[in-house]
Amino acid sequence: MTYLGRLTAVVATSLAVAGCFSWGSGDGGCAPAGNGLTGAGSFTYVCVSGADPECDGRSAIDATQPLPRAVAKGARFGLLYGGGTVTPVSSKAVRTSGRDFVALRSGAVGFVVLADAEAIDAVRLEIVEADSLAIGSVGGGFFGSSLFRESERLAVGSPLALRVAALESGVPLAGTLSDVVWTVDPPELATVVSGAGTCELTGRTPGSGRLLASAAGLVAEIRIHVDEPAAVADAGEDSSVSDASDDASDPSDAGDDGGDS
Repeated sequence: MTYLGRLTAVVATSLAVAGCFSWGSGDGGCAPAGNGLTGAGSFTYVCVSGADPECDGRSAIDATQPLPRAVAKGARFGLLYGGGTVTPVSSKAVRTSGRDFVALRSGAVGFVVLADAEAIDAVRLEIVEADSLAIGSVGGGFFGSSLFRESERLAVGSPLALRVAALESGVPLAGTLSDVVWTVDPPELATVVSGAGTCELTGRTPGSGRLLASAAGLVAEIRIHVDEPAAVADAGEDSSVSDASDDASDPSDAGDDGGDS
């Protein structure tokens, strides 16, 4: 039996001894206090960048939200637990990178909270291999009509922040794709600087082309149109001298008016 399986068995035994044969409400069972397997506390999903669609429309750390349906294989994410440190059950399934995790394989992956080398709670997350990618604006929201963007327009010298997300059957998966290669075709059209699942695109010369994002063996692309920079209105000559100043600066006008009787 796996480590997580043994923990689950211990939890189930403890609940049975306590008389909590079911976690459902209204049937004599005992509802858990949190979303962990023991019900002792709650795990909170953490978005590590603005590229993660799981946090669209909310903060990167929101304890009121349920855990995501699925995390993309190869994606980076975080987990918090009040009163303990979250540790993946298998280093082959999830790699720890600083305070973040990187999903390495598909399937149900376990995480435990340890206290003095003893597991006090655990949770499972589903890791899914994406079948496509989508490019969109940072914070623009992948859900809804803007799920797939076919084109973007920007001016020469103007930056535009974009992101890429992993999808399964058209539905965005949680997580930030960290190993993304961005390519502009033709390269002289714009410059691109990579971030954590994001890029900053800056127009260089007027024209049209493509922006491609490659990750996990998948490629997404959108059309890009670079326009001439907007003309700046020349208000210098009109605003530097006013009609009122002309009238006031001519001494003959004041003299004529004052001399009339």
